Amino acid sequence: MSLSAEVRDYLADSYPHNHDYLVKGGELKPRWKLKRRWRRLERLWPERFGSFLDIGSSKGFFVLEAARRGADALGVDIHEGDLAAADAARDHLGLDKARFEQKTLDELAAEGARFDLVHLVNTYHYLYFGSDRAPACAADHRVLFEHLATVTEGALIFSNCETIERCPAQVRERARPEDAARYNPDELREAASEHFVIEEHRRLGKRPLWVGRRR
Repeated sequence: MSLSAEVRDYLADSYPHNHDYLVKGGELKPRWKLKRRWRRLERLWPERFGSFLDIGSSKGFFVLEAARRGADALGVDIHEGDLAAADAARDHLGLDKARFEQKTLDELAAEGARFDLVHLVNTYHYLYFGSDRAPACAADHRVLFEHLATVTEGALIFSNCETIERCPAQVRERARPEDAARYNPDELREAASEHFVIEEHRRLGKRPLWVGRRR
């Protein structure tokens, strides 16, 4: 299926720019911000995995790459434009194992599906505090990691800001003081450790990077 110039432009240069990529023939070419991120994350992917979930998949690069490697891959997001562009890229590339759905983490957890490899990269603070795109928030680390444990069969790759000071301005502005006070590395890691054994992998840009192995 042919990919329109409009969709190509959207995939290559639209917010968020750390998800920008080019589609050239049957290949995915991450642009510079995504390319740096991908180089770090790819090293953490197992050689083989049967299923993959990207929470906050945006324009779908990681989902498409997982499907290209043979995994049943699902990307969930709440932005219709991103999901439509990702669908178009999937159809163009003929990656039938990739799919994209407008869905929240709690909805996904309620369905009971489990995945060998789960990505949660630069999205956790939006789940905790909410965002302009999705105002609903959890403001509870234990609830979020219970949901993450529900959908994770094997490993969770996690990279997010762990203090309110490192969060984007829109997050800081909407955060209630009592929720911001609980948004710190100690409370976040304590909640994660109830369900995952954490392996530290230095940083992804300015953010901590770790892999949680399901207990």
